[in-house]
Amino acid sequence: MVVDHRNACQFDDAGLLSSRPDIEYRRHEDHDIAMIEASHTGYTPRYGLTHRRCIRLHEAGEALLGEDQLIGKSGVHFNVRFHLHPNITASLIQGGEEILLRARSGMGWRFRAQGAGLGIEDSIYAGEGETPRKTLQIFLNGVTGHSPTTVTWELRRERR
Repeated sequence: MVVDHRNACQFDDAGLLSSRPDIEYRRHEDHDIAMIEASHTGYTPRYGLTHRRCIRLHEAGEALLGEDQLIGKSGVHFNVRFHLHPNITASLIQGGEEILLRARSGMGWRFRAQGAGLGIEDSIYAGEGETPRKTLQIFLNGVTGHSPTTVTWELRRERR
């Protein structure tokens, strides 16, 4: 999650972290679900917003569900980005309502979201070696409204 194309942390002229946001988190696991919930105040000084994210892994790893909330001021632009490995292809399907992700093995995953616009954009992958490689990213964009502004998203394994 990025608000107004800005980092949640503030840096001084030397590039050092000048202030640290308050962070809260909790983790829960049982036999059906693994959950991580976290929030931070990194956007509070500049935008009057708190960011909260909850991620749940369900169905023995077959579904990853997420919820991002921005709590506070309305009228602020935000983006949520999911950078993909270069070996993953991504295609808009279902009239632009979902994204189909496909691995070289043929395994597929469907991504969908509510509460923000959904798209695919170019990105850069710098995870292997020294040469960055072209890749894609899932891109969600929106504007905060009545508090809280909630974006839900789901990544679910496609069954053949």
